[in-house]
Amino acid sequence: MKLIKNITYLLISSLFSVTVYAGEIITVGVSELPPIVIRSENRGIELDIMRAAFAGSNYELEFIYYPIIRSYKEFAKDKLDIVINVDTDTIKSGFISQDVISFRNVVVSLKKHDFDIQKIVDLKDRSIVTFFNAKSVLGDEFSAVVEKNSRYTEHSNQKSSLSMLFLGRTETLIIDEKIFYYWLKVLKADQGHNQAAYNAAYTIAPLFAEVNLPLAFKSDEVREVFDKGLARLRANGEYQKILESYK
Repeated sequence: MKLIKNITYLLISSLFSVTVYAGEIITVGVSELPPIVIRSENRGIELDIMRAAFAGSNYELEFIYYPIIRSYKEFAKDKLDIVINVDTDTIKSGFISQDVISFRNVVVSLKKHDFDIQKIVDLKDRSIVTFFNAKSVLGDEFSAVVEKNSRYTEHSNQKSSLSMLFLGRTETLIIDEKIFYYWLKVLKADQGHNQAAYNAAYTIAPLFAEVNLPLAFKSDEVREVFDKGLARLRANGEYQKILESYK
């Protein structure tokens, strides 16, 4: 009888231990955008930052992949606990964190062309490849300049866009700087590509303002835990190490 009681106690203790270890599941709506979010590896700059910020807490993150607009909708319907890369003009509910990540869109051209690009208007006669929905994101001046440009193209595949620049299929590429360096590194390492082309010298024109984006939370308590963790990462240098690891 004593043996049965001991076994029962061990089973209950084991179940309790597993529960404590697992913590509370927090669902996070994320959208693929390497190196910010790399779906095939379930990691990326922003996912690594979130994991590190919540390390040691009683929360366990479950990343759910949606297109960005879909994640906003699921959050609004209370089907997600967190969404990333929040446009505060779009998200009308929830608790907003400190800024988590910055985006700095730049104009990249091959140095051999010697283009003089100092202002947005300097792009009016250039062929341009950029990311999907750029006209809405990059502001009214940019939208007006490219409106009548028949050589303006938006692509959702930024790896392909970068290839177009280095293979001479466009004169300029507009892309976030972190994303540019990530895909350039990938393409240089890809034996199936024309590697020599990706070693060409290039020029970067920082025409657009940096944009800092936070997360949105359903729970203010969870938001507070994250913000404290994020502050810790910035203070101890781990935040910068995560950024550097994706260069």
